[in-house]
Amino acid sequence: EDLYSYDLVPFQSAVEGGARMIMASHVSFPEITGDELPASLSHVMLTEILREDMGYDGVVITDAFNMAAVTDLYQDPGEAAVTAINAGADIILMPADFHEAYNAVLSAASSGKIETERIDDSLRRILKIKLGRY
Repeated sequence: EDLYSYDLVPFQSAVEGGARMIMASHVSFPEITGDELPASLSHVMLTEILREDMGYDGVVITDAFNMAAVTDLYQDPGEAAVTAINAGADIILMPADFHEAYNAVLSAASSGKIETERIDDSLRRILKIKLGRY
């Protein structure tokens, strides 16, 4: 109840106002998601709540992935990046090791661990902003 009444009010306003990009923070909502994952890594927060419940179809960028909220959970920057993309993030900001994150995402996309449709959705949203078609 508090989530929708207080915590998500600014995000709902941003969605209704046509925000093209929203940053997902590393705050966790265990009472909502059932785990300690930060929102930036949570499928429940990014896909189920932000995209499905709130109707957001813009770009989701994570907060910096070199922060302790992520690096304390994931020793492998690649695993963190893949988890975030599968959760619904479109852009991973400042992974602890860019090359490791990039290679992990590339490998996950090639192997099917990240579905092609998921990559296509992110590409569509990012290009829409870059080309000014929003």
